[in-house]
Amino acid sequence: MTTEKKVAIDGGALFCMYEDICQNLPTVIFESGYGAPLRTWSKVCGEISGIANVFRYDRAGVGQSERGTHPMHSRKIVENLHRLLAAENIAPPYIMVGHSFGALNARLYAHLFPGEVAGLVLAEPSHEEQHEKWLPLVEEDFRKTFLAQFAIEGTYDDFLQSLDQVKAERKHFGSLPLIVLSAGRKEFHSDTSFAMWRQLHADIAALSHNSRHLIVESSGHSMQRDEPSAVAEAIRAVIRMTEDQGGSDK
Repeated sequence: MTTEKKVAIDGGALFCMYEDICQNLPTVIFESGYGAPLRTWSKVCGEISGIANVFRYDRAGVGQSERGTHPMHSRKIVENLHRLLAAENIAPPYIMVGHSFGALNARLYAHLFPGEVAGLVLAEPSHEEQHEKWLPLVEEDFRKTFLAQFAIEGTYDDFLQSLDQVKAERKHFGSLPLIVLSAGRKEFHSDTSFAMWRQLHADIAALSHNSRHLIVESSGHSMQRDEPSAVAEAIRAVIRMTEDQGGSDK
């Protein structure tokens, strides 16, 4: 049976959706891109049904969730998610799956609660140094579009705080299973910004001894929409990687 409900968190209410939890299956937590609702993962969820417990939610001010009373930077988002999972008795360990901005939150969750995270799948992840290393390289028209989005969920100051928070907590993950997925289609990038974007993804992949950096050639930035099967296969691969570890230390 599917549970769909709003849970009172941080002065608002977060909408979440999950199936009955099977104790014998890994639990996958989805973190959407900036301003994106939980339904963005529907195709991916359909492909991993039966092999994992699936938990999706809308962040404060997104989708069916109410806006909270605090700035929506990554640390607050992660704290709210931690409280939400506890309130719904969704027990760790988790495989965190994040797209774009959601990948920052997934990484920060793994840094702040390392004992709760068994693996990471990061699709087209944002990077803590993208403001200084990547943004100056994009075309001016896209830079305006990129900055304009920060009225949807939070402010650009919130986003910059999120980058700083991930940078401050950054540490090597040891042997934590990690797959980073990069888009093969250039889309809005200039040649130089596209090369830097890939370089930043490689930097994230280097945070674990047990990682893979894969290029999904047919996908653009919205990978869960363009190539949901590639994201689902990465999740299955991380599940296998966690099983191969057999409970060894990260």
